[in-house]
Amino acid sequence: MNSATYISLMINNSQQWASQQYVLENRSWNTIITQVKKHMIEYQQIQRECLIQQRNVKNQA
Repeated sequence: MNSATYISLMINNSQQWASQQYVLENRSWNTIITQVKKHMIEYQQIQRECLIQQRNVKNQA
């Protein structure tokens, strides 16, 4: 194998590695974003329930 072939193989391997890392990083970011959205929805539900409870307490008073 001559040096030009070796260098082009190394470049190809590096590009493949870089694109795999990009995909993995994107996946982990997407997972984080999904978790945050899920927690936001849960937080909003809890907030709604608190408002309903507050109204109920005011109505009873």
